[in-house]
Amino acid sequence: MLAGYAARRESDASMRVTFLDVGDGRAILIQTPDGKHVLIDAGEDASVLRALGRAMSFYDRTIDLLVLTDTDQASTSGAPDVFARYRVRGVADAGGENKVVERSIANAGAPETILGLNDAIDLGGGASAKVIFVRDGMLALEISYGAARAAILPDGMTGNEENMLAAATDVASDVLLVPHAGAKLSVSDTFLSAAHPAYAVISVGSKNRYGYPDKTTLDAIAGSGARTVETSSGDIGFVSDGTPFRRE
Repeated sequence: MLAGYAARRESDASMRVTFLDVGDGRAILIQTPDGKHVLIDAGEDASVLRALGRAMSFYDRTIDLLVLTDTDQASTSGAPDVFARYRVRGVADAGGENKVVERSIANAGAPETILGLNDAIDLGGGASAKVIFVRDGMLALEISYGAARAAILPDGMTGNEENMLAAATDVASDVLLVPHAGAKLSVSDTFLSAAHPAYAVISVGSKNRYGYPDKTTLDAIAGSGARTVETSSGDIGFVSDGTPFRRE
């Protein structure tokens, strides 16, 4: 169990998870019940700074924990910009190689934790993140607070879902981040049935050159009963007071 990434801040005892509009990349900001800020992934460019400016108070320049779920460009290329603008108090990842990010971590002097399967991070105020899958420098997370659950799948998850279902005891979630911008075969019917989310979030830029999300993925999500929401229309926020996540 990992803990201690920030001092207590002003809070309303709710947990907020915001899937940030960072174009074709992915970045998720968590505000914990005791006011900590946890950033999961950092997008593919400096767009993450504008997104954080929308989601955080203008005078707050601290990220208590940066979690990187993959080593790919869509997850990590904005990390140096985050380190340049914010004080990052800790980093957690699966230990994959990314020289640009490694240099930023070293320059900032931020402590780095390498996560393994079933490792848990105490996010503060009763919120936590658990590693439900890890392989080849990528990891999947379950974010929880009371009865609220959100599953964050890395872009490299495509083709690994059966292995994850075998490793994880339970993947049920209110909110699911669909990997790889909703590309074809990015999420299977089997996984959607096991997770049974109320919302499927697709982090994707508007008018992206690949035409994501793919229609087959959207049809699969609709067939599961989940509602699809896309960051191409702006930031997507969810909040919980310990009950299942609801849209803000």
